[in-house]
Amino acid sequence: GGGEYRGGIEVAVSLVTAPGSPALFNRVSDKIFRPLASPNRHLYWGLLCHLFRTKFGPDAPLPASYGVLQREILSDIEDFLRAMPEWHLDPEDVALLPETPLSVRSNAFYNSLLDAGWLRQDRYGIEKTVNMPPGATQLLTDLITFAETGPVHLSGKIRSIDAAITQVLAENATGDLFREAADQARSLLNHIRRTGITV
Repeated sequence: GGGEYRGGIEVAVSLVTAPGSPALFNRVSDKIFRPLASPNRHLYWGLLCHLFRTKFGPDAPLPASYGVLQREILSDIEDFLRAMPEWHLDPEDVALLPETPLSVRSNAFYNSLLDAGWLRQDRYGIEKTVNMPPGATQLLTDLITFAETGPVHLSGKIRSIDAAITQVLAENATGDLFREAADQARSLLNHIRRTGITV
């Protein structure tokens, strides 16, 4: 704080510069949320989940060390757009008009994800290759997990934490397992707090 008020900017700046604030934008692009805040956020979310499932996620086929060829990504985006024809029409954005060719629309969505930092483009010889940066991959994994998480079975989580602590205390495991138990306990307490259960 401490600066003059400029239409709410002071609050935003004080939050950004607050001591102890996690440095999110040191790990991901400043523009990372732009596609998910656009009128077509549902389409972008579906597209990110599709690319994660087919190309970049843990269930996707293992890519080559240099990444995925750009033409494969563009083809995947075209397939997705062909199956999901609904989007918010913006007369100022030629890429979103129904008469715009699918390849042009695919390129527009690809460039938006590239510009926002969800994708990173490199070169391998004469080919353009695409990767998802580690920070974006971790963020998308966490968002998908959040979207998919159902009820947490408390007794199972508590038994898992107890078993980990017991193994460490019996010296059958290293301290890493103790750290994992602490992370699980913290996650469980956060879940309990969010759901309003008093323990």
